[in-house]
Amino acid sequence: MATTMAPPVIDLADVQGDILRAYGNAYERTTYVFVGITQAARGRDWLRVLVDRTTTAAPWSQGGKPPFALNIAFTAAGLRALGVPERVMSTFSDAFLAGMAGRAGVLGDTGPSAPAHWDPGLGTGQAHVLVTVNALGEPELERALGDLRTEVVRHGLEIVAEQAAQLLPQSREHFGFADGFAQPAIEGVGEDKVAGGGVPLGDGRWRALAPGEFVLGYPDEDSRVDRKGRLPNAPSGPLGKGSTYMVWRKLHQDVALFRRTVREAAARLGYDEQRLRAKIVGRWDDGAPLVTHPDAQPATFDGRADGANDFGYADEDDAGMRCPLGAHVRRSNPRDALGFEAG
Repeated sequence: MATTMAPPVIDLADVQGDILRAYGNAYERTTYVFVGITQAARGRDWLRVLVDRTTTAAPWSQGGKPPFALNIAFTAAGLRALGVPERVMSTFSDAFLAGMAGRAGVLGDTGPSAPAHWDPGLGTGQAHVLVTVNALGEPELERALGDLRTEVVRHGLEIVAEQAAQLLPQSREHFGFADGFAQPAIEGVGEDKVAGGGVPLGDGRWRALAPGEFVLGYPDEDSRVDRKGRLPNAPSGPLGKGSTYMVWRKLHQDVALFRRTVREAAARLGYDEQRLRAKIVGRWDDGAPLVTHPDAQPATFDGRADGANDFGYADEDDAGMRCPLGAHVRRSNPRDALGFEAG
């Protein structure tokens, strides 16, 4: 039985903003800059400058979103290059220490996807620090990147890889589905997203997820049922508090193949293409869930409206007749379909 725990007080100023806050689709431009540390002392001096520009999870002023948001992540090789002692490094997870290239076989990165075919500078151990810059537009992005590049050169460091990205029209992902409006509800920071974004309790009630599911050093869902209330494993020292593990992967979406496959399958089954796409994903193109709109895409759907994400599977669609059991959204977030606390 889950224990009752007092909500933790999160030091939002000590947590990076891209961990706990969805920046939203207002930031239409993003660039990922991978920096190599040539000397530990120079790298630390650069970070002292960068830390004051880093966007935290603390609430923004009433003036709205800043023109850009800057956040930092480190590889295991990067922490070593900065001089983090081995006794601290040994407390990180094995997957993090191995690195993505080191786990290529486990991850299925073989053949054309093998590290030898990755973009230059990636998977080689040269990329030490990832700086992510999200900006409202191109002018804001270029100003932020200009300052960043200047500081990198001034400190004698090297940019080993860079990846630009841009929001597609109408906030769609490449296969054509609406994206970005459903986010987890995190206790202490995102209770406004509880309905549909948290843990179902039954009788239509939800609660926010424990912050330790996302931020190290805080109680997670296992802490709730642990009589001792133990925290999840985390690196030792200050690095294990207010931090998180993240994954950066560059994937290729074969849009033409997806469309052709759906078209051919729909013709073979005598099925409507749009409906078949919805069955694969679990939502219509505009984001409307099949559980609440099983027969047709609604004329209008606002994914940010109250109740738009408030649905379950156990009572409404236990057998998967509306939203198939293998649909993307149902596999990635089973909601109440696995039981847990619902009842």
